[in-house]
Amino acid sequence: WDRIYSCFLWSKHKSNSDLFCSDSFKEYLDFIESQDVENNQKYSIINDFNWWTGGIENLNHVARFENLEEDLVPIKKYLGRDFIIPYTNTNPLRDPKIHYKSKYTSYGVDLIREKYRKEIELFDYSF
Repeated sequence: WDRIYSCFLWSKHKSNSDLFCSDSFKEYLDFIESQDVENNQKYSIINDFNWWTGGIENLNHVARFENLEEDLVPIKKYLGRDFIIPYTNTNPLRDPKIHYKSKYTSYGVDLIREKYRKEIELFDYSF
């Protein structure tokens, strides 16, 4: 849910890109509803994930963005080195005082739950 709200803000920030851009989050969700996200690489992270990795069965560790520092510990240990991930590519339209959950109605919550079911189940996400 956070990623979809972030995509909406990013599309507004990069309105000259080939991503769908709208002024309202509701309109953006309506657009997502009309997409075959399972087979559309622009709107499905799972497709990118499977393309790059060949599927989850080929991985031995997944670092989640929301737990990045903690999830990088085993990778740093495996590599035998410490490193810092820089905070880049931020969106100036994202207000840190606004939580993404406040932007969703039940329509949006249910829509994302349905459209991104595989990712949500795979990574055990919840709203």
